[in-house]
Amino acid sequence: MWSDNLSEVSANATATPKAWQQDEDSTYSRESPFKRMENRITIDPGTCNGRPIVRGTRITVQTVLEFLAAGDSVDDVLEEYPSLTREDVQACLLWASRLMGNHFEVARVP
Repeated sequence: MWSDNLSEVSANATATPKAWQQDEDSTYSRESPFKRMENRITIDPGTCNGRPIVRGTRITVQTVLEFLAAGDSVDDVLEEYPSLTREDVQACLLWASRLMGNHFEVARVP
């Protein structure tokens, strides 16, 4: 899925995510990716110091992202954590994407 070709990446940046694409009968048959994320990623102050986790586990979103950032494949992550599903890993990526969609400012501290 990753590409070293910048023009190919730019062209794909405006593509509609699979989960939002309409079927032939013009209905949205797949669940919204944001709804999937809400069902899979939770934050509980009493679990993992309040870090976002995959529901029903003690596996943090950060852990999954760090495996992927280190070059491991989704299959590698699933092998290391058999309680996770491919959809759990996708929900972690979506969670991080939504987080980065926020506006951040750097403020000087006196």
